[in-house]
Amino acid sequence: MWLVSEYGHCDVTTPVYLNRVLHKAGLLTANRGPFGDQLDLYASRAFAVVDHQMAHVSVKNPVDVPRVVDVLLGTPGVARVLSGEERAEIFLDHPRSGEVIALSESTSWFAYNF
Repeated sequence: MWLVSEYGHCDVTTPVYLNRVLHKAGLLTANRGPFGDQLDLYASRAFAVVDHQMAHVSVKNPVDVPRVVDVLLGTPGVARVLSGEERAEIFLDHPRSGEVIALSESTSWFAYNF
């Protein structure tokens, strides 16, 4: 049974863990906690808030934006990366958006777990 919602559904096969990618690149900080690694958003230079096939990536220092873009563009499963004024193409050039927006390939999805 399908219920009507604002979501479109399609088959996907590949999870993409953007925060793992950012951590490996040295942009996201994690601390060892009693239940494993825990994200330290305040100490991180960048982190992703993902929702299926789109991600808002917060980048603390504008100097890091080009590096974040390069890291994400080199990630399998990422189709497009928009930053700065490019975000206007998809109407996300406002203060509550991430400094970088990532869109997944049609068969991939951005997994939230770190």
